[in-house]
Amino acid sequence: MKRNLLLHKGIYIGLVIILMIGLTFGAGCSSGQDEIVVSGEIGIEVGDTAPDFTLADLDGNAVTLSAFRGKAVFITFWKST
Repeated sequence: MKRNLLLHKGIYIGLVIILMIGLTFGAGCSSGQDEIVVSGEIGIEVGDTAPDFTLADLDGNAVTLSAFRGKAVFITFWKST
């Protein structure tokens, strides 16, 4: 009888440990991303005017695309560490 009780107790403890491990790793696998809403129209056609936007240059000054209206513009994005 005592052996049966110890066996059942061991099984319950083992199941609880497995459950705790599963919950711990399962919670870490969530994407953590919000839902992304995509509009029906993507991009622009060749010849269309690009939408105006503002970015910072290397010195931290704000530069808007509209300041270069009528000129050829080449934009490069990069990341350095």
